[in-house]
Amino acid sequence: MKRAGICIIFSFLALFAYSETYFIDSEEVRTLRRLYTLEGIVFPMNAYPVNGSDLLEAAQKLPSPVTEKDRNALDSLIQKFCGQRDAKFLLEGALAVSYEHHFRTSLVYADPSPVKNGLDFQRAYLLSDPFLSLGTGGGAFTGVNIEAEVYVRQQWEYDYAPVNNFFFPSPDNTFAINFNVLNRGVLAWNSEHLDISIGRDQAHFGNTPGASLYPSLALPYMDAVRLSVPIGRFSMDYMLASIEPRRAKEESGIALGDYFGFMLDEVQTAIFSAAHLFHWNFGKVKAGIGANVVYARSNNMLTITDILPVSIFHNDDMRPNNLTFTLDCSWAFCPGFTLSFMLGFDDINGNAIGIGDTSIPTIPAGILQLEYVFTAPPLAADFLFEAGYTHYLWGNYAYYDLPNNGEDWGNVYLEKAVYRYADRDHGMLLPLTSPYGPGTIWGRLKGDLAFSGFPLRVGADLLLLSKIKAANLVTTPYERDDALEKSARSFYAALDLPCAYTWRGFSFTITPSLVVCDGEAAFECTLGAHYRLGGALSL
Repeated sequence: MKRAGICIIFSFLALFAYSETYFIDSEEVRTLRRLYTLEGIVFPMNAYPVNGSDLLEAAQKLPSPVTEKDRNALDSLIQKFCGQRDAKFLLEGALAVSYEHHFRTSLVYADPSPVKNGLDFQRAYLLSDPFLSLGTGGGAFTGVNIEAEVYVRQQWEYDYAPVNNFFFPSPDNTFAINFNVLNRGVLAWNSEHLDISIGRDQAHFGNTPGASLYPSLALPYMDAVRLSVPIGRFSMDYMLASIEPRRAKEESGIALGDYFGFMLDEVQTAIFSAAHLFHWNFGKVKAGIGANVVYARSNNMLTITDILPVSIFHNDDMRPNNLTFTLDCSWAFCPGFTLSFMLGFDDINGNAIGIGDTSIPTIPAGILQLEYVFTAPPLAADFLFEAGYTHYLWGNYAYYDLPNNGEDWGNVYLEKAVYRYADRDHGMLLPLTSPYGPGTIWGRLKGDLAFSGFPLRVGADLLLLSKIKAANLVTTPYERDDALEKSARSFYAALDLPCAYTWRGFSFTITPSLVVCDGEAAFECTLGAHYRLGGALSL
């Protein structure tokens, strides 16, 4: 009854909701990114979501576009954000209903291994729209605002071939609702040189809407404190997030030792992930340096160095930490083209340069991305070309040294770079700092076409993925294994062709797909009908 009451309250407040933050896949950010790329300037944002006041500042700094269509698009954005700024208090929101039906000739897994990399879970569950979404919030354009969003969606039943996104019938012929309904709940404050938010929200650290070596849009949400400090050409983005220590089904045989425990175990453990990203923007080139650290604290023991920016990466070695170090750069080398790369190290072995070190090898990962956009009225197109690689130990971790009392750490298993999605009693595992987990090589081509004056959008998304079958973040030992690096690989390919037609508040979608893995192939098709009701109020 309590959960049902919460849903009813959010249903009412959805008609009076205000959302002043924008994610990397929102229409406002996509439009502004396109205009920056067409001007041959790198987009200044590095971490999402961002505030409307930040987007207004970025829009006002942009030179006037060449074509009339692009000038109108920029003027429309500026007018929208100026209207929000001029209001003393803003209320805006929407209620959305979606139904999706899935057809397939057979089920082909992206990862046939018993311990999966998360892609099957994403395609079967997370990428489907919730049947009902509701939101509420309010605030000023600059200053304090509060936002919340509820997803009413089906419960995850380990069904990798769902018929639809509705919550009936379930395997036992009951309504199977995921009562982890809060998808967003944020209290935020933003100003010219400081943005702070606390709560649950989706997060993406990276220069493009593609893959990242930080927490990214591949994850449903993060429970976090976020801090953004833009000062001229320099910016700092920081996020401290907690991860529930829920045991996944594939972790049933994992022993954590004397110091750590999963949720409901005798020893309570807190898992945190902290990301730092520093950027310098020079117009055509943007360079960044950052890191992400995952650490587990037995009995919820925390020190101030576990929380403070910068010092969080060192902690004076009071406790072991799983740290990854990342370099990135974006270059708008030509109007319409932006080249980006991200290079990360999960560990660097010093033996190669004469420094005594362990046998753990250097653990690299890299992503190369090319964005291409063009406008030829009535057509507007966006393309993303991407290639990536992760070492077979990327995201993995163990720590075998003994603390002062000589007792075993239990290899600090919970410090692996793993995101744990909470649904029912068990957690679903997703890679925290890569899109497809360790031991992967991939290529991706994503395109999107829109037509001015006609409410039709079509696209294509081709993924080619090769993965070491025995590499995962659960059972793979944290040790050098040259045989594992050369062991058998799976090959997966997926081609999705989404098409959407919008009429007033309605949207109708069709997405035919071809999926192939290790010689098995299947055709899939998803039909969707969506309705969105929105409203706005300025005080």
